[in-house]
Amino acid sequence: MQAAQRELSEEVGLRATRLSELGELTLAPGHLCHRYQVVLAEQLSPCHLVGDEPEPLECLRVPLTQIPDLVARGELNEARAIAALFMAMGAIARRG
Repeated sequence: MQAAQRELSEEVGLRATRLSELGELTLAPGHLCHRYQVVLAEQLSPCHLVGDEPEPLECLRVPLTQIPDLVARGELNEARAIAALFMAMGAIARRG
């Protein structure tokens, strides 16, 4: 969880008050041994550290309900991102 918080800060310039482990993704199991831990970051606030990414990021807010449409239209096509988003949507839905 410390690594997730650090990466969120370094790569996106945000800090999460709440982090939840959602599970693990693999890339081509049996061929590659890469494993990705999926973490849901919530209650975000700006956090800038010395040495962070120098380029400002453009933030686009998209309701989770629009994710299936973005995938269907081909506007979102990175498989790991899609899988992680669906894991997050499921976790949020289970909370009620």
